[in-house]
Amino acid sequence: MPRDKQRRPAKAKSKLPSPQVDPLTVVWVTTIATTLMCEFGAAATRLYVYFVDPHARLLGMFSVYLLLTAAVIGILLILLTPVVVRRKRSNPPGAFIAAAYIVGALPWLAMLLQGME
Repeated sequence: MPRDKQRRPAKAKSKLPSPQVDPLTVVWVTTIATTLMCEFGAAATRLYVYFVDPHARLLGMFSVYLLLTAAVIGILLILLTPVVVRRKRSNPPGAFIAAAYIVGALPWLAMLLQGME
């Protein structure tokens, strides 16, 4: 048998470009997740102190620190959202953009409401 017939046909290489991850979008989504987790943690500890153990002052302070952390990261999130939207590489859906603005502004609203008490 000739050598040409024994060879297997070469696999066709895909000419489609591989999707590259936009690092700015990854940072943006990470700030959304971090802010949301800090908000949930602050709300959970505040509800625990309010309903279960009103004398747990350390948990009350932890709730305030989590809310402050969420507020600082929320500012970064609000500032980063228009930058991510203007980039043409990976445009996020509109509902996700609105959720990012809400998540970023929510700790400030919570601090305002706590200050009114």
